[in-house]
Amino acid sequence: MQTAQVLYKWMYLISNPVTGGTGLTSAVKCNGEFRWLVPDMARQRANAEILGGSDASDSLKTGLVYKLEGCFITGLKPTDASMVTGNQAVNLGFSLIVDRYYPADFD
Repeated sequence: MQTAQVLYKWMYLISNPVTGGTGLTSAVKCNGEFRWLVPDMARQRANAEILGGSDASDSLKTGLVYKLEGCFITGLKPTDASMVTGNQAVNLGFSLIVDRYYPADFD
């Protein structure tokens, strides 16, 4: 819930849907990292042996890492979740706009 609130506040800074203002777009861009997660087969095999043959699919390691610059979101909208038919999760969909990205390790 806190993540959703932060994303909504960020969206309102970028383009306020009430007023249509977009004056702060360049001022609220941020930087970040994108990490590919790849299976660590050796760890999965070891965990499966320890856990008695169960799948240890949560054993991941970091693959390629990219630096992201000039990021902001657009089109943040929740899905229609109905509490009448049970506890359905609300999914937030948005587009992430990135000005530049490059590998974190050039070697």
